[in-house]
Amino acid sequence: PGTWLVLQVGPAAGDVSARDRIQRHIHAALRRDRLVRRFLGPEGRVATGFVADPAFEGTPPVDVGRPLDLLALRGLRFGHRLVERIQLDLFRAGLRAQIEWLDPATFAARGRKDFDLRLLEIRPGVIDDGSTRAALHRLLSAAASLGATDAVGSERLARFAAADETGRRRELAAIDRRLRRASGAIVIGRTAPALAVPAAWPPMAGGTIDWANLTVEATP
Repeated sequence: PGTWLVLQVGPAAGDVSARDRIQRHIHAALRRDRLVRRFLGPEGRVATGFVADPAFEGTPPVDVGRPLDLLALRGLRFGHRLVERIQLDLFRAGLRAQIEWLDPATFAARGRKDFDLRLLEIRPGVIDDGSTRAALHRLLSAAASLGATDAVGSERLARFAAADETGRRRELAAIDRRLRRASGAIVIGRTAPALAVPAAWPPMAGGTIDWANLTVEATP
């Protein structure tokens, strides 16, 4: 289903108002084109939301007064230079960030508690087939990864279920904005679905894989 690369502003960054200002400021400051082009691969695409563009207005200045801890997963698939480039973008925007590399278990534990910033790769559990139903389930998957399922709201889900196709896309955009606002999520880019072929497998002939007598393992 592909993945989203997301920078999240956490509860330790300040009160609700401060986190909102930080989120807006970072959203405007990140050089997504460069990040995606250099680190997400040729099939990566810039994204400013999970399904829609943000409705953020203005870029108020932020003076945090201290360096923000940026949690990053040791051995990140996109490479450590990506995190360092994000750190540089933040510095240029007037936000000091110090990177803290963590193993997977510690990263997950810290993400359930207080943190300033964290960079995470969100893998939605639903394939994007272009339908509004799949898009909603992908949003719910992102909400679960961000620890913000309450932000979706049963009222919005009821509106989605009762709406026609045009109305559903409008509700998706509203849910998307509400989720990102509540969770502090700043979407950077989206990668295309990928298939990793072990080096020990027989070479492909004409771009075709011979699956015969091969054991396949899938990881969500």
